[in-house]
Amino acid sequence: LSREIEKIVAYVGERETIKKEDLEKVAVAGEKWNVFQLVDLIAQKDTKKALKTLEKILLGSDSPSSINFWISEHFMGLLRTKSYPKKDWAGLVEYLGLEKRKVFLANKYSQQVSNFTLPQLEKAIDLLYQSELDLRSNLSTPKIILEVLIFNLSHL
Repeated sequence: LSREIEKIVAYVGERETIKKEDLEKVAVAGEKWNVFQLVDLIAQKDTKKALKTLEKILLGSDSPSSINFWISEHFMGLLRTKSYPKKDWAGLVEYLGLEKRKVFLANKYSQQVSNFTLPQLEKAIDLLYQSELDLRSNLSTPKIILEVLIFNLSHL
């Protein structure tokens, strides 16, 4: 809940009132929240909780490729943050190309990026690419492909 409040406050900026439209634009629906929770757990290298969260997500309506996409987006953000040559906050937000309502992501990336080296993040991108190919090839079940991916990412 505190993260959602932070996002809303960042989105409305100096405005004193928050409108229903603001909440609808910024608030994350339950299933999407689970995917964002999943990427946080992977970045924190908490394999056990990440796998339990994946289980919940797969019971919902998110497709395996959608899950892989959101994990990829997060790791691309981490990679771009790691490769950012400066250390100033405002510059990072611009460098990442984040919209005003997604500034909270720069903070999250800044906190999580220390869990990975640059070569590890590059390896993560390779793993994510391969998992997407595997999901499309039907060589294994999507659940197994994603479980192996999560295990590998959280053990980088």
